[in-house]
Amino acid sequence: MIEEFEALERIFKSTPLPVKRNVPVAESVGCFLIREVRSKINLPQVRQSGVDGYAIIASDCKEHSKNLSVVGESVAGAACNASIGSGEAFRVFTGSQIPMGANAVVMQEDVNVLPNGLISINGKVSADDYVRRVGEVLSKGQTILSKGSSIKPSTLGALVAGGVSEVTVGSFPSVGIITTGDELINYDQRQIKSRQVYDCNGVMLKSAALKAGVEKIKIKRIRDDLTEISNGIIEMQKWADIILVVGGISVGDRDYVKKAFRKCSIKQIFWRVKIKPGKPMFYGKHGEHVQVFGLPGNPVSAFLCFYLFVLPALRLRSGGSEAECKIRKDKAILDSYIQNATDRPHYICGSMHGGNFHPIGNQRSNNIFALSQSDSLLRMKPNSSIDPGEVVSVYHLPS
Repeated sequence: MIEEFEALERIFKSTPLPVKRNVPVAESVGCFLIREVRSKINLPQVRQSGVDGYAIIASDCKEHSKNLSVVGESVAGAACNASIGSGEAFRVFTGSQIPMGANAVVMQEDVNVLPNGLISINGKVSADDYVRRVGEVLSKGQTILSKGSSIKPSTLGALVAGGVSEVTVGSFPSVGIITTGDELINYDQRQIKSRQVYDCNGVMLKSAALKAGVEKIKIKRIRDDLTEISNGIIEMQKWADIILVVGGISVGDRDYVKKAFRKCSIKQIFWRVKIKPGKPMFYGKHGEHVQVFGLPGNPVSAFLCFYLFVLPALRLRSGGSEAECKIRKDKAILDSYIQNATDRPHYICGSMHGGNFHPIGNQRSNNIFALSQSDSLLRMKPNSSIDPGEVVSVYHLPS
């Protein structure tokens, strides 16, 4: 049995390098960059007005009573090759180019429009007021996103604004999911017997993989039978980059998955992790390319192991940096007493409300309802307790 941090390190060390692909920038949200991206242009490319108003020479406004003559107009999207001199002003709009000679813009609300094309200014004006300088948002050659970064809608906007039309990203791995158990039935089966359970793990893990960006995914449910499980794994090995086998990974008489792994030439990298829930977690590889995870069958355990171990591997294999691959952690205040009487770290399911962490339910590994109400995890140290009001670290579960 190994610590969870060592388990994650072994996964990272054995994860294959991402497969590169070039995609149109508009289709890149959710992908991870293989190469850093630099701006191809200055933004803005010319001096612009930040407001609707008048471009002037700031020194003209030292004399508050001085009237200025409006000698032209500049609109957004049109070139402005004009210039102004002392005593002159130019009508401008947000995003429009400022004429040469002008070094400030006055908001139209601070201007009195007079007859005969004249204006007067209310208040003080300083050089550079409401002037957008060339390259003040992005300069040509400036790094917009670093290698390994995830492309989000907000960063997509910056990429497009910087003149980027195509990016090099990692391909998302294909994922095969096998759920095992004689008791499992499909979620859309109307009649359920008392000895049966709906296969919630299969759809839960499939949706989690799809949410993470996976495009190619297959799911298969198999009885507790060594031959059938082995054949299912062999079938998945033909096309999947990552295989998840759920259930049957412990030491019971009908836990056949480890035997099936050996039969399918899967090299064990570790088995059993010092965490609660999720102790029977398995990780290995078939050849150099296929990563294989054996997840416990209890749904909370399967979910926890996916987010602690599978998701980071999936992100790393897709081009994410190690920092991008780990679950985000924050500080919170615990709102009720909790205790961990075991010799393993215990991940507590709970929810965040106004900076407070609230544990939910009885924390058993089969309590799928408590998991469904949770948005965070608290990692408790072995043989420890935490009092209400203490500051704790919580991991945010992806929404």
